[in-house]
Order: sequence, then structure tokens, then C-alpha cells
Amino acid sequence: MTNNVVIVPPSTKSLSEFADLLDIEKILKIDSVLPWLLANGFDYEDAYVYAEVIDECTSIDQVYDSDLVNFHSLSDVEKSKMERILKVFFL
Repeated sequence: MTNNVVIVPPSTKSLSEFADLLDIEKILKIDSVLPWLLANGFDYEDAYVYAEVIDECTSIDQVYDSDLVNFHSLSDVEKSKMERILKVFFL
């Protein structure tokens, strides 16, 4: 069985489930990976920590070697999404 992973660019529509919690327009203006993580279904609290780690790194390898988050423990689908999102920021 093949998992197709679609990366959703952050938009007001893709972040609509967070409308009660966050100012979506403000989130979309953040120069960070956070909107990408939220738009792709990552839990807000996890996504916030992931974004902090990613924003401090200068390469994909640094992200995966983080002591703060074990990115290797993500599900295969989440890993695939994460890798595609990271390529947007590191390539």
C-alpha cells in the first residue's frame, strides 16, 4: 500500500480549524514553518515545538538530529510530510 502525501500550502482555508484559537491572518504572516505544519494537520502544540527546532536549524540533518524532538518517532505519513515541508525551507 502506498501512502500519497499532499503538502498543503498555508492559507486561511487550510488553517480554518484554528480560527477559534488563533488569528489566522497573523499566523500566515509569520516567516516560519509553523503555518505549513498547521496547514498539514500537525497538532498545534507539537507544531509549535517543531517550528522552534526547525527555525533554529540550518539543514535538514540538524532538524533530525535535534535533542529536543525525536523526529524519527513520527509516523511514516508525518515523516513524509515533514520531509517535503523541510525541502521547501532548506532547498
